Amino acid sequence: MKTVEERLAALEAAIAGMRDEICSKRIVVKDEKGRMRIVLGVDEDGPKLWMYDEKGEMCAALHALKDGPGLSLWDENGKLRVGLCADKDGPALSLHDEKGKIQTRSELTASQPMRH
Repeated sequence: MKTVEERLAALEAAIAGMRDEICSKRIVVKDEKGRMRIVLGVDEDGPKLWMYDEKGEMCAALHALKDGPGLSLWDENGKLRVGLCADKDGPALSLHDEKGKIQTRSELTASQPMRH
């Protein structure tokens, strides 16, 4: 059986190793009221960062998926307003109205730029 001193030394060594690196598939950051505000995670599609407002609504997402990176922004009503991606076909930007419907989409592909 280990002594208290030996257990304390082992705990201190473990904590010292955590100062430089945290290993996890998902990290959740909560505010002072215990509300989830940031989630950093990795799944089969790739790494993602989600940010939530004070009401718990997603307001921003950044991801680096297999097809390419992307950024999505939502308004205070939870409606998607901006989408930006850079996939294998080229970069694209979409702007959405207050109902979340695409109003403008611009793409730049290898063959030609395209606006909708």
